[in-house]
Amino acid sequence: MKRIQKGLTLLELMATVSIVGILVFLAVPRYQDDIRKRAYSEITFGMEAVQKAVIACYGGVTDLSRCDSAEELGIQLPGALGDKAGIEISAGTAVITAIPKANRGIEPADSCTLTPTVNNQTLVWSFSGACVSKGWVKS
Repeated sequence: MKRIQKGLTLLELMATVSIVGILVFLAVPRYQDDIRKRAYSEITFGMEAVQKAVIACYGGVTDLSRCDSAEELGIQLPGALGDKAGIEISAGTAVITAIPKANRGIEPADSCTLTPTVNNQTLVWSFSGACVSKGWVKS
């Protein structure tokens, strides 16, 4: 009489668990980095709102030193992103800096700077800081 096999052998089960373990080992770091990128996109979204205000102001006065504070821009900076980050504008240069609060693997040291440069009466913007070096924002 022939015996019919039911279920998996121990070797098959160990091979399956090993393969799943390797896949998890490879996938988790990418997943965590994706979570950080998405969390940082909320911060850059807030920075871009300030950037648009600077662009609108500069279009009217063509002088960055007159577009370098929340009062001159007609916006309110404190709490602009709630518990995500604080945003500052540098006097005289209108450089926008976001200092994130600890959230989803992002630390306060992971700040991001958005710098305007005047080129033929238009503003050219570039990101710099930890947000670029860690690949969360393209420069």
